[in-house]
Amino acid sequence: MRRLIPYLRYYWTEVMVGGKMDTGKNLDLLATFYYLLWRAKYFPNKEVTVRVWGMKITADKPKTLQQSLLEIFVHEVYRFDSQLEAPVILDAGANIGISALYFVRKYPGAEIVCVEPNPKAVTYLKKNITANNLSNIHINEVALGADTGFGSLVESPNSLLNTTVNVSALPTPIPVVALTSLMEKHSVDLMKLDIEGGEWEVLNHWLDLKSGLPCPREILVELHPQKTANSLAGRDLRHRLESQGYSASVIQHPFGSLLKALLNEPFNALWWAKKGVGCLIHFILAIAAIDQVLRWNPQ
Repeated sequence: MRRLIPYLRYYWTEVMVGGKMDTGKNLDLLATFYYLLWRAKYFPNKEVTVRVWGMKITADKPKTLQQSLLEIFVHEVYRFDSQLEAPVILDAGANIGISALYFVRKYPGAEIVCVEPNPKAVTYLKKNITANNLSNIHINEVALGADTGFGSLVESPNSLLNTTVNVSALPTPIPVVALTSLMEKHSVDLMKLDIEGGEWEVLNHWLDLKSGLPCPREILVELHPQKTANSLAGRDLRHRLESQGYSASVIQHPFGSLLKALLNEPFNALWWAKKGVGCLIHFILAIAAIDQVLRWNPQ
């Protein structure tokens, strides 16, 4: 239990102190995180389903949901303000659908075009769309590349969140489409890219050829400098977007930085002793998390 204390404190701080939602939503999400901590400790590689904010979400393992929910629902890394009630959103690197659920919750009338090449991730993406009765999310089981063709998946053994595409190897070919071809079919308001290192090549090619194509009002790109040969890709990409009329800025990835700070934080017994009320709330939330446990039906 002592090893879990820093994580309990971490989620309490992130959700209850740093969260942008109202108190009821914060408590619901915090109870979900506590449940996921329990599942990660005792069933780290088992499929997990949670119910939060009226949504049913399933993932391959607890760690996948812990990271995705924290990034997307707490830190709101993909937050954007649209002037339209029904914006068109291109969700490239949709993975299991957490970002799509976030977008459709923020804009219920939005049309969301998901791009995801990993068949395992697509299985959960479809499951989460079906479980929440969503008809405005469309799936393209392809990868994005500079040109249309075929490629192969390079999967991470630890997480569905880190799949990359090798466009030169073909042991198990998957279709690759150019971003320009998608932009020709959809008038996109927001373009979100989380394609594990492929963002530099894909966006550069699109910027070279985008003349005459409608431009998205906003672009959100998750940079992966460690997965590209160009160590200055983020800076160069920012300059290219600014040259095309965009106002671009780079912010530090919240999950990585916050997680590293937490693991070095020692356990503070005095802090807990003085926060009796906080402990009581943690107990109540643990009881709420038991509801998730009781509804878990191992296959």
